[in-house]
Amino acid sequence: MAAIDIDDPHVRAAVQELARRRGVSLTQAVKQAVDEALAVEWEKERRAPRPGREFPHEIRAGGVASSSDRVVQPPRAP
Repeated sequence: MAAIDIDDPHVRAAVQELARRRGVSLTQAVKQAVDEALAVEWEKERRAPRPGREFPHEIRAGGVASSSDRVVQPPRAP
């Protein structure tokens, strides 16, 4: 598995602060932040669909499918 090296001191400190506030590991803090950002992007795309571009039906968190992965899905249209 590839590691992420955070070279920017501001970003490193921000991830550490988020992890501390949420009481999670650095990896979990990054995962949660990415999941939340993707949900926002999916919602934007849902509201302004582009012709010929399909929504992904499901994306496995972390990019690697396994039985223990939580499935991240875009919000459903009302």
